Amino acid sequence: MKKSISIGIIFSYLFINISCATIMKDKMDLISFSSEPDGAKIHVDNYPVAETPASVPLERTKHSINFKKEGYQTGTAIIDRRLDWGWYIFGNIVFGGIVGWIVDALTNEMWNLEPKRVHVVLEKK
Repeated sequence: MKKSISIGIIFSYLFINISCATIMKDKMDLISFSSEPDGAKIHVDNYPVAETPASVPLERTKHSINFKKEGYQTGTAIIDRRLDWGWYIFGNIVFGGIVGWIVDALTNEMWNLEPKRVHVVLEKK
């Protein structure tokens, strides 16, 4: 009985924690935003988050970005995710194995956001 409980605990720990990208990467990507002129309000998925220039941590999913400033047309950008081949494939061969591939996929740790820097030039109305 004790042996099966110990094996269950070890397997649960490995399944939750052992995956290369999950271990090696932060939970979010830091994206830098800038605009001409400075001081544009940054809206990520229709939520205001900061004013330019700023660096904002974002979850690894696709995001729609709007830059709003009084007297200027709204600027837009898309941030999308790309597969992080290095950590996901090769890192899990060394560290995580099949369990690592599964955990990285379930936790979105196999992705990177692109681009890392977003710059817009706002046009006057």
